[in-house]
Parts: sequence; C-alpha cells; structure tokens
Amino acid sequence: MPQSTIHLRTRSTGLVISERGFTLLELLVVLTLIAIMLALSVPAFRTSLFTDQLRQSARSIIGILHEVRQAATGSRSGCYLDIDLGENQLSYTCPQPPAQGEDLQSSEDTPAPAVKLGPAVRVSSLWSGDDNSVASGTVSLWVNQNGQMDRLIINLTDGEKELALISSVFVAEIRLEDKAVSPAELEQD
Repeated sequence: MPQSTIHLRTRSTGLVISERGFTLLELLVVLTLIAIMLALSVPAFRTSLFTDQLRQSARSIIGILHEVRQAATGSRSGCYLDIDLGENQLSYTCPQPPAQGEDLQSSEDTPAPAVKLGPAVRVSSLWSGDDNSVASGTVSLWVNQNGQMDRLIINLTDGEKELALISSVFVAEIRLEDKAVSPAELEQD
C-alpha cells in the first residue's frame, strides 16, 4: 500500500520533518477486512471450544494433572490423584506428615476440589504403571514430591469419538491422541 508523506516545518528551527503514515481510507479497509475475518471464524471456534465435551474434559484432566504435580512438588510427602470411574470425576489429596511431636491421627489431608467430566464423556479404559487396565471403581495414583508418577493412559469416549491422554513418568507434558491407545501400541512407537 502506498503511504502518504506529510511535510511539517517547525517554527523554532525551520527544519522540515517528514512523517510517513497510512491514510484513513487504507486503515478503514484493513479494519473492515479484519472484522469480516473475525465474523467468519469466531462462531466456528466458539462452537468447537465450548460444545466439544470430549476435548473440554481432556483439558480438565490435563489441568488437574498439572495441578496435582505442582501440589506434590510443594508438599513434603507427595499427593494422591483419585480417579473415580463411577462418578466420572478426578480429585487429589496431599497428606501432610505429622509435625514433630504430633501424632499421626491429628495430621490432616488437604483435599482439592473434584473435577467432573462432561455428562456425555466417560473413561473407557485406564492404564497405570503396571499396564493393568482398570474399568471400574476408584483408582488412586501416587505422585511423589518431585511431581513424578507412573505412566498413565486415560482413554475417553463420548460414544462417537475417542481420545487418549498419555502421561509419562519424567516428562510433564501430556500427549493427546485422537484414538484409544493401549500400552502395547505405545511400545510399538
């Protein structure tokens, strides 16, 4: 786009100052194009962000996994991540070791609020560490004070699509796959 040049002469020094800028028409054209692109893209983005319960549940699980790892590194003894497959929710507790001179009964755990998965989403399978699949009940996973936990694979489904969350022992990043994954498939990669 061509830029217009404005020449200004200062009164005190008599120097000519050139300023280059865009015309008002050019700015209006650019703003109009940006508005049109936003108007077309925001509804699609909003729909995918808020209505895809499977991805929203996966983001919630990733959030609580990062949160429990951070809480475990801040605690003196680590934390337990509890996955209740019947209630479709995750929570964690960080047991506090008794202070010196305090008995074991008087030390209290610090519970965190539970994260409930979307109503249409359920955990189809869960593998932890020893590669045994868990299909029902409550699973408690230990996260040590370094924020490390056994390898974890959580397969989610909403009846139509499947999604896998894969967490490794030493890496804090959680990988997402657009299909259900088993430990045997990970060994092949």
